[in-house]
Amino acid sequence: HTHTHTHKRSFTGIKGNFEYSYNPCTGYEEGGCKNNNAVCQSSKASCGRQPGAKFDTTKNPPTLTYYNGDQPPFPQKRISTISLVCDEGTDHKMETKDDPVKSEYVFTLTSKYACVQKNPPPPVTTQPPITRPIQPTTTSGGHTKQKTDNPISLGTILDLCVFFVLLSYFTIGFAFMYVRRGARGSEAIPNREFWIALPGLVKEGCLLIVGKVRRRGSGYESL
Repeated sequence: HTHTHTHKRSFTGIKGNFEYSYNPCTGYEEGGCKNNNAVCQSSKASCGRQPGAKFDTTKNPPTLTYYNGDQPPFPQKRISTISLVCDEGTDHKMETKDDPVKSEYVFTLTSKYACVQKNPPPPVTTQPPITRPIQPTTTSGGHTKQKTDNPISLGTILDLCVFFVLLSYFTIGFAFMYVRRGARGSEAIPNREFWIALPGLVKEGCLLIVGKVRRRGSGYESL
């Protein structure tokens, strides 16, 4: 079922080989032009209807095209294309160069309402710099000092540097011993004798330090 529209035509008396009327936005009825008609020829035949209308802004000037007009006597249904021409000094003027042999109709609508509205650019706002809040901390003496939120400390950076140096040392050294010298298993560890002796050297160093501290402590007691 097709709804009946009683809206009036916006443009009338458009002269060509025939006389046309037109409503750009809503369908209307006029004589034999029914069923959501957009462009009517001599109150007898629809040259395009509102459903499926296409607005094309890629063309210069932009166009509105209406499809599914009446077919007879043409082999295809009639189509109407309206070119929207901007003219600030004209309220509205509609013209046509129709060709009754073809089923395609071309109109030109010149109007100040076809001009693109130029809006002012939005104001540029400057965002203030983002600062991290300073958190107060309390020392053992009850004094309060400011602490900044620093996720990476100097000690962490040094630890990472030592880790990557050792990793590179063992990786390159192991590859060298394995490929160039044909070492396998623990024999491929670079400077193997040093690393085997390292725990003992650390132990001897700790015992030496503890012994010196004990001797110094016993000297204080004798005094």
